[in-house]
Amino acid sequence: MALEARRAAALLMWEVLQGFGRRLRRGMGLPSGAHDPVALHLPVLLVLSRRGPQRLVDLARLLNLPTSTLSEGVERMVAEGLVERTPNPRDRRSVLLGPTAAGRARLPELCRGAQNRAEQLLEAMGDEAVQHLLLGLRALADVLAADGLDPDPPCPGGTPEDAEH
Repeated sequence: MALEARRAAALLMWEVLQGFGRRLRRGMGLPSGAHDPVALHLPVLLVLSRRGPQRLVDLARLLNLPTSTLSEGVERMVAEGLVERTPNPRDRRSVLLGPTAAGRARLPELCRGAQNRAEQLLEAMGDEAVQHLLLGLRALADVLAADGLDPDPPCPGGTPEDAEH
């Protein structure tokens, strides 16, 4: 594929994914702003559930967000009882953030909401287009995995293979 086609595909992929994310959040009843604290619930709970307790700065790095933006969302999640702070045993000056029992219980609901909304958006595509999209996404996932992307499923119990059966 020519360099020009790759650049066009990369730009289109970025634009489509941004729009898809906004529509996904809107369909789940979440604010569509990327930096809205409520929109952070799913990614924060996923990371904390998969990777264990994290310092705020490490969580911000993993989510590719400014610490100040994430801090507001975490404060809200602490107030809602979804995330808790615990002393960091390695550094008394910092705390670790982890999901509470309520946060772990809420995660499957958030995942189901995201999955359902994504399926609704894909219904507008024909079956053949969805199959082509699936092939392309698998190829992209393979490239990202080779580049060190965490291969864990995005939601507890959810894998792309589950969707086929």
